[in-house]
Amino acid sequence: MGLIREFSRDMNVVAEPRPSFGLPWSAMEAVLPDSGDGVIAVLTPRQLEIQSTDDPVAIEIWFRGMAFRFPAATRPLFQYLNDSSPVSIREFYQRFHDECGYEELRAFVADLVKHGIVVVHEPEMR
Repeated sequence: MGLIREFSRDMNVVAEPRPSFGLPWSAMEAVLPDSGDGVIAVLTPRQLEIQSTDDPVAIEIWFRGMAFRFPAATRPLFQYLNDSSPVSIREFYQRFHDECGYEELRAFVADLVKHGIVVVHEPEMR
């Protein structure tokens, strides 16, 4: 890996998340609204670092100097969040419903919220 690419990767890995609160949901056990009303926002100032692993059925997401392991099948979900954040919950669910199903997507987003990788907040009023 080149020196500049390695430096950039290291900076991405330790980048501090943007301060954000997902109230009221972050204060609730479910952490997500029952409806599709809400917006998912990745908390890193740069895109999430998605890396393959020695295990072909797993990927690692690097966030704040820590590696989180996810099934390789989640790569398109992370890539979509990288490319589209912030994105409405409804749009995210619609985009991946055929591949994953509602309950799996809801559990995935809730897991990301609990790890502090994303926040879900109310849509901005226009």
